[in-house]
Amino acid sequence: MVQTQQPKNLEEALKVIQQLTKMIEHQNQLIEQMNVALQLQQHRRFSKKNEAMNPDQLSLFEDESAKITVEDPSNDEVKEEPASRHPKRKKNMSVRKSWIAYRKRIANTILIIGCVLTVSSHWKTLVAKWSVVNP
Repeated sequence: MVQTQQPKNLEEALKVIQQLTKMIEHQNQLIEQMNVALQLQQHRRFSKKNEAMNPDQLSLFEDESAKITVEDPSNDEVKEEPASRHPKRKKNMSVRKSWIAYRKRIANTILIIGCVLTVSSHWKTLVAKWSVVNP
């Protein structure tokens, strides 16, 4: 704030009043600009976030050429086509077996020692049954 001394004559008092009036008008303009900026920022931050449709876009739907007509084909024209996709194969949850054989030569005799492995894919277990097979 501008502090002024007591004016001595009337002309000086009028000049001081005019200066203060100009300052007040300038400050009021700044306040108004700040209020507008504040309202704009509040609108950007707190306004609804949904999309609004432009009236020009709405007029597209009023045009008769934009309307789609769907013709329902008669039953004679409709042919049932076989499914083009084969159904998926079911995953084989059965037990897998494999044979492991070892040959061992003992005293001029060949022994075949084998093992049947049974693997369950569901439980991830391994069962082995050993047997000796002589030729």
